[in-house]
Amino acid sequence: MLNAQEMVLFQRQSLPTKHHCFRVMRELMESGQRDEDLLAAAILHDVGKSKSRMAWWDRPLVVFSEAFVPSLAEQWAMGAGNGWSRPFVVKARHAEWGAREASAAGSSGLTVELIRRHHETSRPLGNAYLHQTAEPENSDPERLLALLQWADGIN
Repeated sequence: MLNAQEMVLFQRQSLPTKHHCFRVMRELMESGQRDEDLLAAAILHDVGKSKSRMAWWDRPLVVFSEAFVPSLAEQWAMGAGNGWSRPFVVKARHAEWGAREASAAGSSGLTVELIRRHHETSRPLGNAYLHQTAEPENSDPERLLALLQWADGIN
């Protein structure tokens, strides 16, 4: 499903990120999704995180900060990404970084769009999307984005 350059991007990710992305893709496949752009986005959606390796404590730091001091976490995410603010910047910008890398690797425009938007606030998924078939005429980008966000959110 991935071209050679996309496979290089996938391999560059940390082992936990690879496992997460594989689980997202598997969740989509198990729900009947077969759209190749969606599945490629699932396996590559966090590739932008590989631009800056995260320590084991970075994720809990960001999660707790977003929960308890969201305005500060948002402010820290706008910095240069040096020192202790790095994990906040990576979280905020990894989708854009990953989209650029996927585009440079020859990913389809839809795959790039899904990667770029995977943390964007969108309409709720609803069960209707899960029961729609993955027919070519049913490759609505908003539907595919909602599916990617759903699978990412539960994995």
